[in-house]
Amino acid sequence: MALMSAAAYIPLVCACSMMLTSYVEAFSNVLLQRSTMFSGQYLAEGPYQFKMQEDCNLVVYNNGQPIWATDTGGLGRDCEFRLKSNGNAVLYTGYDKPLFESKTADMNNGAHYIIMQCDGNVVMYTAEGSPIWATMTNGKVQVIDLGTPPTPTVNSTSSAVIKSVKGGRSL
Repeated sequence: MALMSAAAYIPLVCACSMMLTSYVEAFSNVLLQRSTMFSGQYLAEGPYQFKMQEDCNLVVYNNGQPIWATDTGGLGRDCEFRLKSNGNAVLYTGYDKPLFESKTADMNNGAHYIIMQCDGNVVMYTAEGSPIWATMTNGKVQVIDLGTPPTPTVNSTSSAVIKSVKGGRSL
C-alpha cells in the first residue's frame, strides 16, 4: 500500500480563493506534526496570521489587530511553538520551559496538523479530519487587550471534544 503525502490529509476547510504559485506557498497556512514555528514565523490565510512573536507570545491577528493570544509575552526568549508527534502543541522558551500547551496529548490518531483557516480560526485536526483544539476565533473581528487574564473553555460536540482557549492560558 502506498503512503499518502501530508497534503492528502489536509481537508478542504473553507472555499477561499487563492492562487498557489509554489509548494511552500501552498502550505503557508499549515503546521504539520513534528514541525516547529520559531520566533517571527507565522501561518497566514487571507487577512489572518497565527504568529510566534519575538516576545514569546503566540497571537492570532485579523488585519494586523490581535484577536487571540497565549498571554506569554515577555516570559522567555527564543521561543518555539512545536506540534509534537503525541498530538500536543507546546510553546517552549529557548531553555525548553513550557509556557503554553494545547493539552491534546494522545488525542490524535496518527497524523495531525494545525491550520490557519480562512475564517480566522486556528484548528488542530486529526488524520480523519476531527477537530481536537481551536482558538475559537472564527469570524472574530474585535480587538483584544493582550494583557487580559485567560479564560479557558471546553466545548464538546457529538464526535469530538474541542479544547479551546479564549484570550490564552499559561501553564
